[in-house]
Amino acid sequence: MDALRERVSTIDTNLSAHSSTLTSLNSTVNSRSAAVDLRIAALESHVSRQLSSTSTERLEAPTSHSRDSIPQSTPSPRSASSATPPMMSSSAFSAQTPARVPRQETASDQSTLPRSTLSPSVSAAPAAAVVAESPPRKRDYTQIRKSRYSFGSEGSGRDQFNRPWGLASNKAGDLIICDSFNHRIKIHGVDGQFKKMTGREGTNCGEFCCPTTVHVTDDERVIIADSNNHRLQITDKDLSELSTIGRHGSGIGEFDWPSGVVQVNHSALGQCFAVTEYHNHRVQPE
Repeated sequence: MDALRERVSTIDTNLSAHSSTLTSLNSTVNSRSAAVDLRIAALESHVSRQLSSTSTERLEAPTSHSRDSIPQSTPSPRSASSATPPMMSSSAFSAQTPARVPRQETASDQSTLPRSTLSPSVSAAPAAAVVAESPPRKRDYTQIRKSRYSFGSEGSGRDQFNRPWGLASNKAGDLIICDSFNHRIKIHGVDGQFKKMTGREGTNCGEFCCPTTVHVTDDERVIIADSNNHRLQITDKDLSELSTIGRHGSGIGEFDWPSGVVQVNHSALGQCFAVTEYHNHRVQPE
């Protein structure tokens, strides 16, 4: 029982100590809060004085349109004798104003006029009256050559296309066409007559995935940008023998979506191909 009493006494002592500590903290917080309030009031007073002085300076500053800034002319002896000058009659004003002499047209003026306006009936009129405003030029659309015909329609048939992309012409005058979404290469005459077709969707040699560009070399080889297979395919003019160049990547000899190809006859490199790569953001001679 004595131990319990000692324990309760110890707790009471600790509570008293904590209570005094809290009281001290509260007084510290209250004093600091009062100091902050005083600082805020001082700042508000300072800002108010600054704003008041600024507005006073703006009101007292003369403007460029005030009466004091307008120069006052020195009154002449004649105007000083009378507050208002005498009114001048219209007849007196017209007598003092020289009459306008109409300008005579000269031969040099007529030479500068358009040839169509120099008729005898209007030669005596002022130049401004006879110069007519020329109408705006209109384009003669009848001189533009219209398309003679077209061929093909959407589909996968022999004479149809699905988003045809690139094309080139061989020495025979035929069109070699990338039928991109049908994943094939077709040859048509300029008149639209179907001649030959090769390819299907796939990754093997002779198969394509979205071919976009075709180029015919000087020796009539056909170079095809097999874009979604990230390679070039080369065939003869009859589309019968094919070989592939390149693979997917960003190194030399590798491609990432080749989108254009052309033959280059370079003095140092000799005959080569230049390939544009859409996703590698570069041009690569091959």
